[in-house]
Amino acid sequence: MAVTCLCALAWAQDAPIPAPPTEPSDSRSEGEDRQRVRSDRERDTQREAQRPRQADLQRVQRADAITVRGKRDVDDRQVNTASKLVITKEEMEKFGDTNIADVLKRAPGVTVGGAAGRGGGEIRMRGLGRGYTQIMINGEPAPPGFSLDTLAPDQLERIEIFRTATAQYSTQAVAGSINIVLKDGDLPPEKALRVGARAGTRPGVFGGININDKVGKLTYNLGLNANKDKSSYQGLVVEQGSDAAGNASFFRNNQQWNTGNNSGGALNARLRYALNEADALSLDVFARASNYRGQFNEESTTSLGFAPRFGATDSAVESANSGQRLRLNWTRKFLGDSRLSGGKFEARIGTNRNHRNSYGALVGQNAAGATSLYRQTNSGATDNGTSGMLKLTAPIGDGHQLVTGIDAERSLRSEFRNQDEQTPLPLNTVAPLVFAREVFEANVQRVAAFVQDEWDVTRDWSLYLGARTERISTTSAGNSFVGVQSANQVLSPIAQSLWKLTPNGDQVRLGLSRTFKAPSTSQLVPRRFTAVNNTALSPDSIGNPSLKPELATGVDLAFEKFFRASPAHPQGVFSVSTYVRRIQGVIFSQTTLQADGRWLSMPTNVGNALVRGLEVEFKTPLKNLWADAPSVEIRANAAVNRSTVDNIPGPNNRLAAQTPCSVNFGADHRLSEQHVYGASFSYSCGGPFRRSATQSGIQNDKRELDAYALWRIKPGTNLRVVGANLLARTSSSTSSNVDVNGSFVSTNTADTHRALRVNFETRFR
Repeated sequence: MAVTCLCALAWAQDAPIPAPPTEPSDSRSEGEDRQRVRSDRERDTQREAQRPRQADLQRVQRADAITVRGKRDVDDRQVNTASKLVITKEEMEKFGDTNIADVLKRAPGVTVGGAAGRGGGEIRMRGLGRGYTQIMINGEPAPPGFSLDTLAPDQLERIEIFRTATAQYSTQAVAGSINIVLKDGDLPPEKALRVGARAGTRPGVFGGININDKVGKLTYNLGLNANKDKSSYQGLVVEQGSDAAGNASFFRNNQQWNTGNNSGGALNARLRYALNEADALSLDVFARASNYRGQFNEESTTSLGFAPRFGATDSAVESANSGQRLRLNWTRKFLGDSRLSGGKFEARIGTNRNHRNSYGALVGQNAAGATSLYRQTNSGATDNGTSGMLKLTAPIGDGHQLVTGIDAERSLRSEFRNQDEQTPLPLNTVAPLVFAREVFEANVQRVAAFVQDEWDVTRDWSLYLGARTERISTTSAGNSFVGVQSANQVLSPIAQSLWKLTPNGDQVRLGLSRTFKAPSTSQLVPRRFTAVNNTALSPDSIGNPSLKPELATGVDLAFEKFFRASPAHPQGVFSVSTYVRRIQGVIFSQTTLQADGRWLSMPTNVGNALVRGLEVEFKTPLKNLWADAPSVEIRANAAVNRSTVDNIPGPNNRLAAQTPCSVNFGADHRLSEQHVYGASFSYSCGGPFRRSATQSGIQNDKRELDAYALWRIKPGTNLRVVGANLLARTSSSTSSNVDVNGSFVSTNTADTHRALRVNFETRFR
């Protein structure tokens, strides 16, 4: 009802009184208008701090048209009540990264899973992935089938990291949220070109062009990126087992070879048209396409015990992926003397489509080397989605700013899988073909309403109060299972507070929140997927329609100290933060031996978990510590994460194989205006963990060293040389299953990719 009334009030406003000519800006960042106001307020003198509230209100109207660049990451942290870190465009460009994961691995409290240099790693905040970390694009959850590998950093304006949830965004963010903000049209006129080549174990070429310009009342941004590379690596899987008495029962080596060719491109466009001083229309378009062709070979040598069904397999895979995303936005700002002066109303509608089609061929040989299986698989999936949002931002009362709205999203997923098998028999005869045809559809709908109030209680104390209710319903049907329905609703209250302890930049944050993790569509649908070589560690899998969301109650506490910016002492920051999450209804996959002798894994709500941790960050130019120091900026951050799951026996009963700790250290040296170089070292702890009462694993430590050298040939033209993953440490992990029947242990080791990149970048008007 409150949302309806406020939206009606927005429509009922009289035509605004013209204000001084400014360029309307429909910010897509949480509290951005308010942050601009506060940034000005922080820089005001003590005399200006005593001006009446009416002057503050007028300053809101003027500041609304200002675009804050440069040190925005520090500015936001100093003035925004909601806890947020910002990775600026300058930081993203520093190492010439070609994917977002490489940028995020250096951020405080963020780690990236998977082997170094291979791409596709899971993004984790506070050591947690698997849906605990929310990935958003321009404030909306990333659509199904979307991969961050398809986005190049030079298509981004910034990356926002939210440690505590906010009501405006989805609260499916137990560990936190990462918001990928694409470039918009509100940029200075400019054309930029970047081309590069990569040598090493994953050679390739890449390039991109970006254009910002303005024609009359129309401003636009156009970005285009393309890449092509090939890869090859080797891996070894060692499997060993023992019987119930502890005697060795088998030993097997699986040698693996993989080669692949990948190509892709992405287009990002944003157009903004200023209807008048108050109204603006904007159109966001994003499209991507990628293709992959790979060959995977595996040979097994069994020296003890039973032989696997397939002693060797040769697989060929081809896949094509594409996606489109369209958003139309209307923004009305309330100027002049209206009751909502200083606020704005936003409406958005959008659509997205993601499509995947893949083909695979597998030839399997038995232990004697004879061909025992021909298999062909053709599969595809299409996700079509629509979304909409209404939001009203309004100053209410003395020092209050209210934001309220509704948003909805619908996604329809259709999928098919055709599999044909032929099994050769002795005497040169073959068995008849076995056909498998499977189709599947899932309809996911999300509806949410939110309200939040950011209140400047005093000049040194601000308070954020918000609530969001979100309902997610899933309906699925297919020809291989009985159709199911599932619906869940979660109410998420949120409170955050910021106390400024000193005028020099010392402050304390406190956040209380309720967040959740909804089961994925694949976890809900009772489709059975069959493993080629079925074992306790490589089981068949099936969904569970009775799953409920995981609910988390959290507390965040942080201390931040900012070093004031001046010509003699540039900006810097030191922070210490801690967090606790109590999670109910944790979802874990339980693996059991079925009556037919096959192992089957099914997700289940197993109990509760406690998650806690500590993060430290320090970033400053050396001149803040030593006046005569060289032009070197140092940055360091470290995190310690701990968790326990009640219904899984310890020790090491960590949630979602949580990364227990991470450390990042880097330095940049400005030798001159033309020459800058630097390096960054990232370390993620490994160690043992448990998945269930019978299953456990060990993940090795991950170390990465990157270095770069930048030569500014002339203003706007750069040559950048980057060495990525210079250590090239082998990746390894171990999984084991121990029960009354004995034990099964699998150890996997694989190569990682070292690369040398050369980037040429130029900007011109």
